[in-house]
Amino acid sequence: NPIHTSALGARLFGFRRAIAHGMWTKARALAALTPPEPLIQVEVEVAFRAPLFLPGRAQLCAGPPGEVRDFEVRDAAGARTHLRGRLTLSAPPPKDPASC
Repeated sequence: NPIHTSALGARLFGFRRAIAHGMWTKARALAALTPPEPLIQVEVEVAFRAPLFLPGRAQLCAGPPGEVRDFEVRDAAGARTHLRGRLTLSAPPPKDPASC
């Protein structure tokens, strides 16, 4: 998509310059928030709020770790929200120490 690869392509669609792909932004946030241990189920809800212009800097803000975790991707100053989401995790049940 030209809005993600060049400033000229982005301008043709009304953007000042190229923007990061929303799904990449979502995936990068989830990679940072998802624990390394195996999960049974993951549910993700996101709302794309504003374009993230390239080159650019952003910050990931998230609630405390737990089964449900709200998060946002904001600009470097923290003033503009690019993406808002909720991550819901279901971990496998603990192993029974008596089983193999």
